[in-house]
Amino acid sequence: YLFVASGGIAFFLLVLVLGKKNKSRADYTFIGIIFSLGLYFSGLFILNSGKPDFSFFEKLILEFNEASIFLYGPLLWYYTLFLTQAKQKLTKEFYIHLAPFFVAMLYLWTRISMEIPTGASFRNFLLFFKLLSILSYTILILRILKKHDLTIRDYFSNLDNKKLLWLKFLAE
Repeated sequence: YLFVASGGIAFFLLVLVLGKKNKSRADYTFIGIIFSLGLYFSGLFILNSGKPDFSFFEKLILEFNEASIFLYGPLLWYYTLFLTQAKQKLTKEFYIHLAPFFVAMLYLWTRISMEIPTGASFRNFLLFFKLLSILSYTILILRILKKHDLTIRDYFSNLDNKKLLWLKFLAE
């Protein structure tokens, strides 16, 4: 039930942001994050369904879960940039940061299509790079938020609604 409730909350947030008029770049990035989380929760639901065998589509969602860590870091990083820097644009660099996700997905999708099981050694290799990705993007996001905190002190006397503490909590 927890996975269904989490997926429901993600879907509700997705509908709220999609219904918003005049969406910003941050909103579109947030939509990507929430959509990915919705798929992730779907994968957890599938994994815990107790079924002995999964369909191709279910396997694809499960492998998306495996590779999705490489998606969250860049999306959350750019979301932070869009919130803290008004003139930030989507650059070619962003797509380079998405490359590990697409490489992992392509490899895993190919394995599913050919019905070749993915070995434990590749999963361990992937785990190492997932942990490295999480650490790297956490550091990047926290540095941006620290810089943002220093910048807003120069412009505002009341910092309560401008510190983005919720984002710092999410990144940590």
